[in-house]
Amino acid sequence: MKILDNLIMDFSFPGTFKAAAKKEVEILQCFLSEEKQLVFLQLESNLYPDANSEITGVNEEIKEIVLKNVILKTKEKLLDLNYETNKDEIFYWFSPRTKEEIIKIIENKYYSYKCIILEKGKNIKEYDYLLHITEHFEYDEYDECRALIVDERVDNSFEIDVKPKIEKLFESIME
Repeated sequence: MKILDNLIMDFSFPGTFKAAAKKEVEILQCFLSEEKQLVFLQLESNLYPDANSEITGVNEEIKEIVLKNVILKTKEKLLDLNYETNKDEIFYWFSPRTKEEIIKIIENKYYSYKCIILEKGKNIKEYDYLLHITEHFEYDEYDECRALIVDERVDNSFEIDVKPKIEKLFESIME
């Protein structure tokens, strides 16, 4: 793992799939505090797929996590997260409450997902960080790798508030 500005390269961990997902959640928790929550987006078409659709939908366990942790349900596309949707799509913004729920969400979307760090009670558009985890990222001379891309609302907040926590945690994870 290498941190370059607001980019974490080789964002993957040794061990089993489940062990790697748990370690990834530990990194994501470095962005959190009592006032801040991890928020994901799920499309209604994934929760309740049409029988005639090519969309297979999420499994029942993920659906249950989403529905019990919804913080906002809206038809308005609040952020451009590059999701293909139909014009009548409903967006479910949800915040898993436990580490186990976050692990299940990560396992379900492991290869590529986006989420935000949001202060509790704030509007979705007022997120502190937009996190994008992508599987096939290319950066300058580096080979293709898995990466965590951090978009911060306040300049240098990642560098000051989060990066030291991640570096400290990474040392203990890799021991």
